[in-house]
Amino acid sequence: MKKIILAVLATAFISAQAYAFSGTISFSGDMAQNTHKGVTTNHFMNPWFTNAGNTDAYASVPAGVSTTVMNFSFTGNNTLSPALVGGPIISQWSFTFAGVTYSFDLEVLTSAFSTPGSIAESGTGTAHIGTQTSSATWALDGTGSHFNFSATIHTTATPDGGSAVALLGIALAGIEGVRRVIRARKA
Repeated sequence: MKKIILAVLATAFISAQAYAFSGTISFSGDMAQNTHKGVTTNHFMNPWFTNAGNTDAYASVPAGVSTTVMNFSFTGNNTLSPALVGGPIISQWSFTFAGVTYSFDLEVLTSAFSTPGSIAESGTGTAHIGTQTSSATWALDGTGSHFNFSATIHTTATPDGGSAVALLGIALAGIEGVRRVIRARKA
């Protein structure tokens, strides 16, 4: 039984690590923002382009790759992206490079600040590189006038640290404990 538990844990650990990646990528472009009846909308003038200096899993992506950035609306901090309210998840940004699709799903906007001359927003979501996924943070900042901005988006993917594997290990240890109790009662 111990060998089976170790095999399951090893398999879970390997598969969890296979789909986690890390790295930072950034983009530049123009956008406008307006607020109407308490709903703020970011309008991105596509295409945006990747910047130089991307790291880790994004290191092979050169500057200048054309990227589509999706508009989104929100009502304040800690709000879900409208794509999650009554509809499918929509990638906040995406591009294809060397046959691989890269994208990011903005799931929660954790901070939003703007004035007529500057903008700063951040959030969390899921980054995708092909079939691989990883938890990620997202930030947008820019300067401009009259709510028209030259802005930069930074997305940083970070593996979840193995919490799923830890939970699986705890569950399997619990099952083994129950098995031993039942075995002891039969003896």
